[in-house]
Amino acid sequence: MTRIGSRNVISTHPTLVTHVGTTFNYSNPIDELKKALVAEKHGVHVIADVTQGPRWREALQLLRDNLEIPFTGLPGYYIATQNGKSSLPCPLTKSHILEVTEETLSLGATGITVHASFQQRHVELLKSQGRAFPFTSRMGGLIWNYMEATGEENPFLQCFPDLVALAKRYDAAISLGPALRSPSVVNEGGIDDLFRTEIDASAPLVRMCQEAGVSIILEGAGHILISKIPEWISYTKRICHGVAMRALPMPTDRAMGHDHISGAIAAAFMMAQGVEVIAIMTRAEHLGLPTIEDIKESVITMQIALNAVHPNMELEEKVALARSKGGCHLSDVMVNCIDPIGAEKAYWERARGDTQLEECTMCGFTCPIKKRLGRA
Repeated sequence: MTRIGSRNVISTHPTLVTHVGTTFNYSNPIDELKKALVAEKHGVHVIADVTQGPRWREALQLLRDNLEIPFTGLPGYYIATQNGKSSLPCPLTKSHILEVTEETLSLGATGITVHASFQQRHVELLKSQGRAFPFTSRMGGLIWNYMEATGEENPFLQCFPDLVALAKRYDAAISLGPALRSPSVVNEGGIDDLFRTEIDASAPLVRMCQEAGVSIILEGAGHILISKIPEWISYTKRICHGVAMRALPMPTDRAMGHDHISGAIAAAFMMAQGVEVIAIMTRAEHLGLPTIEDIKESVITMQIALNAVHPNMELEEKVALARSKGGCHLSDVMVNCIDPIGAEKAYWERARGDTQLEECTMCGFTCPIKKRLGRA
């Protein structure tokens, strides 16, 4: 059972997470709330706010006041971008981190993402690695710049025990974010030595949370081949004390514009292998902020992947019974589909305006269901 804070028990099935949040001036909190509400309507379990820019407090307040489902925050982003900039303050004090984190939790977030496993000792490894480019973690880039500029350790690592205590006080979860996950599937299929090194560094942080009784989720593979997923899961579970895992599934780097499809394919495999939390990707991944329609489409696509692995047999049986009464296009079939409105729309778009049509335009009079029922 995956928990995003013990106040919000999700289910024994994989938890689906949708990201929303402004990127400086490219959106606003009201627009991002609309996306969150659409995701909630279509069955997502958790909203993850990744707002960048000074309006993060407004964003969290809107989520708190309008959502029924839980939401999480990313204090590191708020700290680095709250003044309209894109860098961590140097120096970044423990008190500043704890102040922003506590405000995030007091505004209703039931979980926080913390990037504490990327350490100063990893910087030289990162420079000498054979990757085509270092990483795609935005928070990782901010922390790298900070460590290079100051020569100091990752400040989120230094105050991690205090963050654990704060999460415990607010009954919140910690999602441990990796900076060194592979940025491309060409890096040994997405699980190379650099990524393993950060998984190793995550283990004591995971144990600290477990011993404190704080819900802990380890974020992980993004760009990873499907053939490498079992290796990633096995290694992570073994090293990190059986921690619950969260993935942003990207099994190919070549699906831009269709990442919601490639992500759903990989997510289904991950779910079948036991990954507990799946972050949903939209077709806009890598290309820009998603629209409301992108969010809706991506959640429905991931719901299909989830149902393929954990089918709702009660509804599957209702669909089968409804189809047996005369075809796949009947309203009693569509109402039990994952996306009833989409099914209805797809049918009528292909009915060519004929409202008296008694069959779909795929089979027409050759419908095998009608044939067997003696209706044709």
